[in-house]
Amino acid sequence: MDLGQMPKILQCFGAMEEEGYSHIVLERAGCSLKEFIWALGHKPVDHENSKTKKFLKDNTKFEVGYSRYLHPNIINIIKDYMEVVAHLHKKKIRHLNITPDNILLFGDGKSGVTAKLANFTFYHKSDRLLSVNDGTTGFRCPERLLGQPEGFTSDVFSVALVTAHVISGGNHPYGKTADVEQCEENIKLGKRYKRFTDTLSEIAVDFLKDMLAPDPTQRPEIKTMLQHPLLWDKEKRADFLCEVNNMLQELPVNSAEVVHLDSFNNDVITDWVYDGWLDRFHHDFLNEVTFQNNGFKYRWFELRELFRFVRNMLQHFNYYSLFMGSSLYSAYEYLLDELPKLILISYEIVKQGNHAESDRFKRFFKEAHCFDQDEEILN
Repeated sequence: MDLGQMPKILQCFGAMEEEGYSHIVLERAGCSLKEFIWALGHKPVDHENSKTKKFLKDNTKFEVGYSRYLHPNIINIIKDYMEVVAHLHKKKIRHLNITPDNILLFGDGKSGVTAKLANFTFYHKSDRLLSVNDGTTGFRCPERLLGQPEGFTSDVFSVALVTAHVISGGNHPYGKTADVEQCEENIKLGKRYKRFTDTLSEIAVDFLKDMLAPDPTQRPEIKTMLQHPLLWDKEKRADFLCEVNNMLQELPVNSAEVVHLDSFNNDVITDWVYDGWLDRFHHDFLNEVTFQNNGFKYRWFELRELFRFVRNMLQHFNYYSLFMGSSLYSAYEYLLDELPKLILISYEIVKQGNHAESDRFKRFFKEAHCFDQDEEILN
């Protein structure tokens, strides 16, 4: 097997035989993803290997962001291993053993952390379904555990398990991390651990739910999930909400998109009684909004009007810094803390309305290209 000099795949420099043993010379990584996630949650960092210990100390000086906003380093790591799996699938290659131990990290403590995929022991290049009997306990898909043939979506399930491990701080969606055998029993039964999803944000749960579908035919492609807003930074999410508002304001009230939007009333506005979505915001903030708008009041019961409100707040956040902070990011956080499902609803409206390829939205759904050249990676 020759993987060549491919970005985001661990390089192999050579192999040799000596006294009946085979040896391979690999690129040296700082640590595995499993070690990295453990170190983020267990400080001060310690490790038996001095070089790994130094790497972990230098590169874990941040918080993951387990709530609604992942740290940019975590987003980049997730995108790195997902992009390489998407590229492998494009080349009709399945990895078949994607785990936190087989994703290795690199970094200098200053410019962020990058991830590379390793251990192609079980790889397979073919379009056909196949049966695999081995793999890493706790990260195997249900079809493997049930003795059923596997396709490319088997990798999708494993990617979801790894990502769940990352964004939860090392936990497992199917049980207690220390009991991987029980986790696998629950995977076979399609029985997810309720406590796990209770600790995640709505956007993280949405990201994982279809990738963890028990039926492999119902799982999305990796390249599709790379477009999910979980992997967008705050600026991109804020920009997206403004563009969704612009689209909605241009559409007639009886358009499919506006009608679809109205169906989300109870999802966006939870526990409201009298005043529509304004009930989600502090009255002092709303009084300031009315003052800055010379007495103009929004139509509080229309969700399309809510998007207009959000767009205006993001564009003029400096007028409301007392409530929303002094930056676009803090303004976005303030609004989304009050309306956590708004970004997901916006995403669904755009995707279901087939607007993703439009000039307005195509920059948000641009397909990731993890390699500069479209070269063959296996001889």
